[in-house]
Amino acid sequence: MINLDKNVCTFIPNHTYYGDLHILHLVYETKPQSSDGWKTLLFFRMHYVTEGTGILHTQTGKYELSAGDVFFCFPSTPYSLQSVDNFKFIYIGYLGEKARSTADKFNLCDKNCVFKGLTELSELWLGGINVSANLSDLYAEGLFLCTVAKIASRCEELKTEKNKTAQTAEIIKKYIDDNFTDPSLSLESMCRVLSYNGKYISSLFKKSFNVSFKEYLNTVRINNACSLMSKGFSSIKEIAFLCGFNDPLYFSKVFKSITEQSPSEHVLELKRQIKE
Repeated sequence: MINLDKNVCTFIPNHTYYGDLHILHLVYETKPQSSDGWKTLLFFRMHYVTEGTGILHTQTGKYELSAGDVFFCFPSTPYSLQSVDNFKFIYIGYLGEKARSTADKFNLCDKNCVFKGLTELSELWLGGINVSANLSDLYAEGLFLCTVAKIASRCEELKTEKNKTAQTAEIIKKYIDDNFTDPSLSLESMCRVLSYNGKYISSLFKKSFNVSFKEYLNTVRINNACSLMSKGFSSIKEIAFLCGFNDPLYFSKVFKSITEQSPSEHVLELKRQIKE
């Protein structure tokens, strides 16, 4: 068994390339890393944090690292690593067309170089430390491919979830657009119709459209009120009811908060415009 309290470096002997990925070394860093200036590499490095916490500094920002995180460093791209608390990690150095194509395919770059919480890979990465030199190249390549596959799977899940979230937000928005004349339409009634939690709908809508559910509903209603006024409707009470307001006084209050005019002032302004 190898003493895991000391640095371990396995240099990969000359071997037949498996595809077009050239593994250079498999290294286990166990000593604290200090931020002693920027470094650059001539090859790619994939890292897996086994213990502790640290910080990766790049030209685009800094990233906090903890056990289970995977992060990348790239050829000719400055970086710096800082140990915070018992920071330990394993890394693979590699070159080749597959290295470049993988980076391009998954948009691996300074702005997209850290993948959090891949704790299920811990045993696999630590297992590479005790592999014999004769098998280290094969193991390291398998480790690289397995990790890339896991990252790809995670990205696909996030993409699917993002699409699902966007679709749900659009469903809510369309429901408002189609039913704003219903005076009973509210966040609570929306929850009952779609069987969603109120906090979820509120948070999702705000995040998707940068406006709250209530603000959007009121804006749609007031826009429709303005449209009715432009078509000749002048009864404030009638307009309020047609736009989903039970209370004309509340309608007037909402109208002025959005347009900075009272409904009556807006109607008079439209009449003056017609005369002109």
